[in-house]
Parts: sequence; C-alpha cells; structure tokens
Amino acid sequence: MRVRNNVVTEVEGDNTVWPRMKPFLDAIGDPNVYRLPAHFGVAGNANALLSPAHIEWERVRGGVVIGIGDNYNLSKYMGIKLPENLVTKAKFHWDCQMLNISMYLDYKLVVKEGERLV
Repeated sequence: MRVRNNVVTEVEGDNTVWPRMKPFLDAIGDPNVYRLPAHFGVAGNANALLSPAHIEWERVRGGVVIGIGDNYNLSKYMGIKLPENLVTKAKFHWDCQMLNISMYLDYKLVVKEGERLV
C-alpha cells in the first residue's frame, strides 16, 4: 500500500480484489474513502483463525490491518474518543489486511516478516 499525505494512492500484491474494488471506490465519488488511518493494528494472537467468516482475522499473528475511510462511527457509536482532527467522515470504510510484512516507523524497523520487534 502506498500512502501520500494520509491518502492511499496505490495498492499492490492483490491481483484479485483490488482491480474490482478500486473502480467501486472511485464510483462512490468521495475522496475520503481513501483517507487513513481509520484504525491500525499489529496483530499478535497465535490462536486467532484466518477466516473470512469472522472479524478474528484482524488478530492473526503476523498480520497488520489498516482501516481506511470512515471512522466517524467508531467515535460516535462505539464510544472511542478520537481527536476532532482525526475524525474522517466518508461514504465507505474498508480494511487492508497484510500478512508477514516488514514495517518501519520513523525509519526504525518495528515489525520484521510479521513478528513484532518492539
């Protein structure tokens, strides 16, 4: 996933879902559907199941999930307090799930091939 100024500009690595999802998102006509992060998590549950039938896939060890688009409902209906400048109202919310990635924060390697280093 490539991000510029907190906006998703490109998604790589998925030749099945993304080519169908991108035209859908574009057709919504709301640039905030590409705004992030709505939520962000580095998973670590070795017992979580990678199953499309349940939200548990967001917790699979070695996974990272990034929520994109609307997070207004998180703050309003779920009681999660977000600073006003981080609330994004959008016509859609979607997640990008990545497995066994390496991730840098402030140029420091914090996840290597899905395992947290810090």
